[in-house]
Amino acid sequence: MNTLVVSDYTWDNMPVVMKRLAKIPKDTRVNILYENNTGPFSKIVSSYELNLIRRDIDKFSTFADTIDYCIIFTNLIEYNTHSRYIIDFCEDNDLPYIIFTESDSNFLLNMEKTEIKFSKIIKTFTKTINKKVTSPFIRDIKFLNTPSIEKVAQDIRKNYARIRSSRSAIVVL
Repeated sequence: MNTLVVSDYTWDNMPVVMKRLAKIPKDTRVNILYENNTGPFSKIVSSYELNLIRRDIDKFSTFADTIDYCIIFTNLIEYNTHSRYIIDFCEDNDLPYIIFTESDSNFLLNMEKTEIKFSKIIKTFTKTINKKVTSPFIRDIKFLNTPSIEKVAQDIRKNYARIRSSRSAIVVL
């Protein structure tokens, strides 16, 4: 099994992370995105002897199809963060995700409150094979018609010549 663990930029409640990651089965690969909490998360994952893979968010599309479920530590108050993008990704691809917040001791399973224990929920997830996912991180990059370096150098020379000529026209009284 592969899980992706992400958090908000301001998440600092590591006891909650420790409690929840302790329940993950030993045969799970934990993927962590590079962010400000990567260090503390890595220590916690390593202390439970889980397989840890650090990932770059810019290369998300290369490993997105290997993720079986996501664990997200967020207070749902920050937008444009890794956690918000992962929630959108999971919803778009019908991938199960679990959200832990500091305001509630329970958790949300796919944005719905549940009374089932976390350890039982984790055991119900199955490994998906050959799934196709769509990634919200793939950006449409449109290149403008960029001029050649020679053209840019020519324009700079013209502008400097114009500046020099306007400076010589200014007479100090």
